Amino acid sequence: MQPYEDTAIQWLQDTIRVHLRARREGNLPLISSEWVGLCWDVGHSLTMMQAHGISAQPVIEAVSAKLRLEFLGAKGLMPADFQMMRLFYLAYFERPDLLPMLRVIPWECHAVILDRCKDPVQQEYYLSLCVTQSLSQDGLLSALKEQRYELSSAPRHVPQDSPEAQ
Repeated sequence: MQPYEDTAIQWLQDTIRVHLRARREGNLPLISSEWVGLCWDVGHSLTMMQAHGISAQPVIEAVSAKLRLEFLGAKGLMPADFQMMRLFYLAYFERPDLLPMLRVIPWECHAVILDRCKDPVQQEYYLSLCVTQSLSQDGLLSALKEQRYELSSAPRHVPQDSPEAQ
């Protein structure tokens, strides 16, 4: 491992550790916005590491392993969770107007939306639905199963190279 990877691992681990310790000690309430904000920061950091030539995967694996040992039973610390944080940042960083809404939606709902909705308009539809109807993960999954977006009059993003755009 390169020295810059060690620095990245230490910084990322310390950032998350401070949050988890405060939560464990009761100094930080279990508010979705706090965790979502941390996920945004972690996603940004991972994206910047990669932009500067630092391979994110070894960093993710090392941080995940160290934090899971320290915070036994804590959720959201698997390597796939860190990848989701990176995807979360990449999906929304060019849409800063969404930030206030992103912070009030439970992280579990973000993970579902990012996994199931690739179209930005569809993502925004379900984000808005989560806020207006105070949906939990189960409520969001139900809305997706019912295909509420597809049945709504929401404008759809049609890729330029698709037959529909012709």
